[in-house]
Amino acid sequence: YPLCALAVSDERPDQRRVHGNPQLLAGMLCAGFDNAKGGQVFSVSLGGTVMQQKWGISGSGSLYIYGLCDETWREGFSKDEGINWVTAALRRAMHRDGTSA
Repeated sequence: YPLCALAVSDERPDQRRVHGNPQLLAGMLCAGFDNAKGGQVFSVSLGGTVMQQKWGISGSGSLYIYGLCDETWREGFSKDEGINWVTAALRRAMHRDGTSA
């Protein structure tokens, strides 16, 4: 089963809008789990490029935690280890970025 369906727009990139506001732009993360393929993460850039990744972060606070996530990510996290990894990353992003709180 597909984890997410992506719609392709025939609008020009400068005409795409978030909540009807042409000044807001957003990329997207799409993630899920199934028994056949396990966990999967896809990142969709502002330009529409879809990339499969081991993990993904986005938002203003993500700028502060890319190094942390690169350094601490490993394959095979247990469920609790994964939750702890995400919690630590969110905590760091919220501490550094006032708009992430």
